[in-house]
Amino acid sequence: MEEGKLSLDLLVGLSIFLIVFIFVANFLPEVFADVRNEITLAHETYKVTVVLAETKGYWKNVESNGTDWEKHQVCSKDYVFVPGLSKGQPDHLSFEKVKNFSKTCNQCIEKCKKALGLDVSNVRFRISLESLQSKPYDRALIRYFGTPLLDVGDPLPSSGNVFRFERFVWLDPTPGLTGVLILQQPKQGRAYPTQICEVISQGGEQTVECKLNFTYPFTDFTVKVTENLKGASSINFCINKYSNCPPRFNDVVEVRIYKDNKIQNGTSKSIEVGKLEDFLDFVNRELEKIGIKEGDLIHVTFSYKNLEAEVNIKDKFMAEYIAGKAVVKLVVYGW
Repeated sequence: MEEGKLSLDLLVGLSIFLIVFIFVANFLPEVFADVRNEITLAHETYKVTVVLAETKGYWKNVESNGTDWEKHQVCSKDYVFVPGLSKGQPDHLSFEKVKNFSKTCNQCIEKCKKALGLDVSNVRFRISLESLQSKPYDRALIRYFGTPLLDVGDPLPSSGNVFRFERFVWLDPTPGLTGVLILQQPKQGRAYPTQICEVISQGGEQTVECKLNFTYPFTDFTVKVTENLKGASSINFCINKYSNCPPRFNDVVEVRIYKDNKIQNGTSKSIEVGKLEDFLDFVNRELEKIGIKEGDLIHVTFSYKNLEAEVNIKDKFMAEYIAGKAVVKLVVYGW
């Protein structure tokens, strides 16, 4: 090579190096942009679960303030609020706060988003209460008498990068939420649970009749008689039937399967105080035989007299009854 001149090989090499360097320099920000986005989504979804599950929330206006935001018209421009759902103890959610959070966010979604600090990071979100059996590809929303208890926010995308953060929380158990029913004798003409049951008086005898809806298949169907009182006692379940369910025999727990209001099959067991009777396999099998498919609505009517019992009838859209608590998952989606 002559002095002061560059070889062709060196020029080609430098050219290739510069082209590669420029390409990499332009490509790297896109790679790290996805990483930064995932970090932001993880941080924001976690933050929202902490605010909701660990705080009571608060409200304020020019006149006053407090933590009972669920009792105020917080969608009004006169209010500033943060929607915490806790009753005061972390992960113990207030049923009233949950219901009002759903109502509030459906009325003023942008204000809810701002209250949770999601307007700054420009994260789209969805918040729900889901059963312990719920999966990302098969969401099982907790329902209260057939209606989702909490499912608010932006519509979930069918594809793309969606971050999902779960947190186990619990509510006080209530009929229609867990499927666990403590059946008691009527007092002063009222039945328990009062939301779903009524007292029927015939011939000087009081029978309690209750009605509920479930989604097939059942995940629990157990009965335990805790006290057998004087007189002819019985507890009777009519599956796939929404009209009355009169007792046919005394001193038994009976389960009957119906189709078009006609009995298709049934089974019964003698009442033994304190013994847990499990009818889950029988009920699911017999319903399948008459053409019931997964996701079908099932009516259950049952009646009882002269006894007290614990009944657990549940589908996958209900909370788990664990140690006296209605346990669910608080799930926050971000994208």
